[in-house]
Amino acid sequence: MQKKSQVTASLKEQRDLLVRLLMIAQERELDLKEVMKYPLSSMPYALATFDGSMVKTTKAALLHEVEKSSQDQLGYRHADFNANKVVIVDAMVLIQQQSQFPETFGEFASSILRQLISISRKYKAKRVDFVADRYKDMSIKDAERQKRAVQGETKFRINRSDQKMPKLMKKFLASGNNKEGLLTFLVDEWKSTSPQYFCDVTLYATKGDTCVKFSKGTDGNLLVENAPELQSDHEEADTRMLLHVFQASQSTPAPLDIILCTVDTDVFVIALWMSTVVTARLILFLMTGNRSRQLDLQAMSSTMKEQTTEALVGLHPFTGCDSVSAFKGKGKIKALKLMLNSPQYITTFCELGKSWELRPNLRKDLEKFVCDLYGWKDETDINTVRYNCYRVGTVTDLTLPPNCDSLSLHMERANYQAKIFRSCQQQYINPPDPSAHGWKVNASKLEILWNTLPIAP
Repeated sequence: MQKKSQVTASLKEQRDLLVRLLMIAQERELDLKEVMKYPLSSMPYALATFDGSMVKTTKAALLHEVEKSSQDQLGYRHADFNANKVVIVDAMVLIQQQSQFPETFGEFASSILRQLISISRKYKAKRVDFVADRYKDMSIKDAERQKRAVQGETKFRINRSDQKMPKLMKKFLASGNNKEGLLTFLVDEWKSTSPQYFCDVTLYATKGDTCVKFSKGTDGNLLVENAPELQSDHEEADTRMLLHVFQASQSTPAPLDIILCTVDTDVFVIALWMSTVVTARLILFLMTGNRSRQLDLQAMSSTMKEQTTEALVGLHPFTGCDSVSAFKGKGKIKALKLMLNSPQYITTFCELGKSWELRPNLRKDLEKFVCDLYGWKDETDINTVRYNCYRVGTVTDLTLPPNCDSLSLHMERANYQAKIFRSCQQQYINPPDPSAHGWKVNASKLEILWNTLPIAP
């Protein structure tokens, strides 16, 4: 976190810069409208923090607001479930929520398997899916992962079942390589497990870009086989869980309920939209300790305006997620209400992520939305809004909206992420190079490209 003295120094620097601009404008008849087209700092503080990381927002605020507006449609009791059920579990959420860890990795693998079977039996489901992230060397989530690992990480190699687990599991799980190794170990360890452990439940477990199916064979032995229909290039469990939803809805007899076990707002947003697409009923089980609850996504979506669930898939990344920054001081609830009050904005966010490339008209519609978000409803040019904000008394770059250049790059990143969300039903997304969509490569890592223009001359 930025030290207070550094923040103070930065604010003083910006104040002095703007005072100088005003003095120069008076003496040289400088066109401040022209100046406001440029960034006033090395990065846009409407989207970035002082250390160059993304502005974060409370992602769950979007979930809570939709939840509140659909209050009468949320409850889902076990007695209401259909006979056919599939449970899909976010693998890292289950692992991260462990309060105690056993002595060895082999014991840990047995513990996780028991918990998965327990969850499936709780819902009387014959199938449970254990869906994990992939941890690529270069990812659009590099900035977020580096931030999470700032407290240090321990690289660790798992070689055998009786190997002792590290004492500091938080540091162990801060490393993508460690998590990838642990997930691979779990799946491989389960291959030698007695079929009695599975209790007639079929388990699908992802491993890298593959998926392994565990079931009891006709001879009573454990049958382990690849599930080619669930092989994929998805990086995030957020979308991969929905790929499993789509496959399960097509391969399991109706009527079918699919229970998604997670804590992630990304999954909620995508699944809410998917609930209007698939024939199965989707139930979101939020694994949030004492506040754990079940949400009937079909019932929720039925209370919402037409196309709203589809629009949320665009609005969510545009207003901040793990790979895209938020707008400083502009929370998700304000943006949501602004969108819901305008059929034009709903259409705009339905279009975001439909293609890897942004259409010029969509850029202008998004720019108008940001002008409105900053309180200038009748403006369509964000650089003009920057000038207007400065003219009426906004004196630091912290409270100005981003300039058109920085905003355009933000649109690229949000569109890229929204397109990945919308591709959740595809086994292979084949995303293009992110460095052409608002990121840049530095030392084999992806970094956010904040602007292409120089600082105001």
